[in-house]
This record gives sequence, structure tokens and C-alpha cells, in this order.
Amino acid sequence: MDFAAFDLHFTYLRTKIVDKLRLSYRSTQELNGLIDTELPGHPHFQCEILDVGGKELEFHYRDVLECI
Repeated sequence: MDFAAFDLHFTYLRTKIVDKLRLSYRSTQELNGLIDTELPGHPHFQCEILDVGGKELEFHYRDVLECI
């Protein structure tokens, strides 16, 4: 089987699988679009200065509970 035939067969099988799963998207681009439009935004980063061993370090984080 040459590459073109393999690619065509693989594309056909992938399409059948997607149809059987009844997904609301057909590509990663469509999935990312759904995520961007239907999910709420993420919380902003917060910053705290920590003194560790006499050095000041910036600690950037997001509130885990807000992320959930």
C-alpha cells in the first residue's frame, strides 16, 4: 500500500470513528474554539514576594479553588 492510499484509508477510518462518537467537533481547532467560547476565563496570576534564606523571590501562582 503506497502512502497516498494509506493516508486516504486512515482519513476514512478517522471520520468513521468521529461519526460513531457523535462528537460536537471534528478537529482540534474546532475543539479549541469550543473551549475558548463556552468555558469561563481563567483566574489571573497573583504574585507574592517570599524571603527564602535571606533572598527575596517572586512567587507567581493562581488560586487553585478559582481554577476549579
